[in-house]
Amino acid sequence: MDSLENERLQQLLVEDRGRALEVIRDLPVPEVADIIRTLPIEQAAEVVKQLPLELSVEVFDEPTLRRRRELVEHLDTNQVAVIAERMSPDERADFFGNLKKEMRGHLLRHLSKETQAELLELLAYAPTSAGGLMTTEFVEVYPDQTVEQALAHIREVAQKVETIYAAYVMDRATGKLMGVVSLRDLLTTENTQTIGEIMNPETITVETDTDQEEVARLIARYNFLAVPVVDATHRILGIVTVDDILDVLSEEGSEDFQKISGMQPLADPYFRVHPLSMVRKRASWLVGIFVGELFTGTALRHYDAAIAAARALVFFVPLIISSGGNSGSQSATLVVRGLATGEIGLQHWLRILGREILVGTMLGLILGSVGLIRALMWGNGLLVAVSVAATLLAVVTAGTLVGAMLPIFFKRIGFDPAVSSTPFIATLVDVTGIVIYFSIAEKILHLY
Repeated sequence: MDSLENERLQQLLVEDRGRALEVIRDLPVPEVADIIRTLPIEQAAEVVKQLPLELSVEVFDEPTLRRRRELVEHLDTNQVAVIAERMSPDERADFFGNLKKEMRGHLLRHLSKETQAELLELLAYAPTSAGGLMTTEFVEVYPDQTVEQALAHIREVAQKVETIYAAYVMDRATGKLMGVVSLRDLLTTENTQTIGEIMNPETITVETDTDQEEVARLIARYNFLAVPVVDATHRILGIVTVDDILDVLSEEGSEDFQKISGMQPLADPYFRVHPLSMVRKRASWLVGIFVGELFTGTALRHYDAAIAAARALVFFVPLIISSGGNSGSQSATLVVRGLATGEIGLQHWLRILGREILVGTMLGLILGSVGLIRALMWGNGLLVAVSVAATLLAVVTAGTLVGAMLPIFFKRIGFDPAVSSTPFIATLVDVTGIVIYFSIAEKILHLY
């Protein structure tokens, strides 16, 4: 639903709430969640109150809703408890994990003992780990069951589990995971065959503390629809499904994009972030970058005599420092992306260094040639033009190396590589570019 349709629906809620609710009930669940996400909170709460229970549960199960905590403050506790009781375990844990401590405790007391225990177990895991993402609803079968028995069991539990991508084969005695059998294999195999005969024993698993990005890489690499989460004894605790990973990739992509642009990530949609909060998120980075740029001014003042002796040098300063910053930003983007997808590992740093020296030198030669021609076209002397060309070669090569190595350095010391953002690299290269430029110019033009 686009913004215009959303505005019309908001107006209809004011003029004819009954008709508006009829329209909303007939929409797909993701669109209902989008409406509730964008409505003023009071209106959104009124809509939820009027929705059928099953639709309310499905809406609260939508990861894109992002305002469940706000809604709780405007809904009856008993209604929220009934909805929470029926939510999928992973989304329920995410929901409760974002509640204020007092509200969480109050709402928790309204849940069944079984749901409380399950919820507290999931909340103990880090939200960005496999344990924090997993759902405890999955289908388990046993190796001595026939295909017919397994299918009958799946039909029986189908309404109780969130998704059924495969059945996980368990050892009856120990409870350990023995393998996995796909629904396709179950449907295309003779009913009399046993699960042990058709299961795949080579099952790729993750542990509860596996980072969500690693889980995402595994699912993407092997085209999984779900991956089992096991404990130290190889007992299955839950599964992470592909839809959860899609949400993770979306969140990680947004977060990295904001970090690369030079700001702290926003947890909420743009229009729901208070201007003061927006200022706090952006100001710290801008101040840091501004302080870094002060060193550029300091470097220029240091070469005041060289500038006075050959004022034509000043006109090329923006061209030189921007070229170094741009080349560095390109390299940083490629390396950060490679680290995120697993194409690049920390052990590859030497190979990356060699490649970037080669690439940086070639790019520097190209830009240096363009700079040489441009300087001559402006009527500057040959020595000034050579100074510009040589500086571009050096600065672009240096910028490329800085952009490639900084993400690896941050990853090595345990920081997010995305913090080596474009503005950060540009600031660093600006200062070094000034020093390189005037050092080369002094030598070539004999300004010392």
